[in-house]
Amino acid sequence: MPFGAATFVLGASLTIVYFVLSNGAPYPPASTIMAGALGAQTLPFGAITYLFDHGGLSHLLENLVGLAAFCLVVEASLSYKDALAIFFLSGVAGGLAFLAVSPQMKIIGASAGIVGLAVAGILADPKRGLLALAFVALMANWAAPAVADWAASENYKSLEQQKQLAQQKAQELLVQQRPAEAQEQLKVAQDKQRAMDEQEKAKKSEAGAGAADAAHAAGAATGALYVLAFRRDAIVAWMKKAKRILADGT
Repeated sequence: MPFGAATFVLGASLTIVYFVLSNGAPYPPASTIMAGALGAQTLPFGAITYLFDHGGLSHLLENLVGLAAFCLVVEASLSYKDALAIFFLSGVAGGLAFLAVSPQMKIIGASAGIVGLAVAGILADPKRGLLALAFVALMANWAAPAVADWAASENYKSLEQQKQLAQQKAQELLVQQRPAEAQEQLKVAQDKQRAMDEQEKAKKSEAGAGAADAAHAAGAATGALYVLAFRRDAIVAWMKKAKRILADGT
């Protein structure tokens, strides 16, 4: 497989699933989000589906940044098969850990799998892994939320313009004594307003979502254990290289 294959497949899958669920809008309806969440009632399939389910555009973009950076590090230092294995094993372990701590709650998002990739990448290649960590910290905390806010604002403006246009057409049709057609345009305006309200509600819901610390901790532990158990050779390789550099320096 070409370099970056796992990163592309996972990133494309997260993006496609999100925009299919949201029907192209920045934020999916809450009912749609919860359908793919991991809860006690959605096991066993929910342990996988929740990884591809995100609460909002900012949530998705932050995870895509982390996925791209850390998955590429793991692919470069280990392999694409290792990257896929670590993502899914860490994600499942993180989800189950979350349920063990909070059995009455639900969880969504790929962050547990991404944290597993981050820890594995740092262990397998500390230099690239730490550089990726710095990059993700900057992009996830600044760029991703800014892009999400811009996209949501533009979508809201578009819906507002469509609503106003429909209302204007309805008034013109009433003047022309065409009440049936005017009623159709008023219905369009109501649909646009409903969509605006749903987007605003979903955005507030995303902002109020809490962190899944248990899932992240379990994902990190799984990523570390995978490298220590199956790819210890990568750790040995960079340790030998570091010793040679230190020896040459002295």
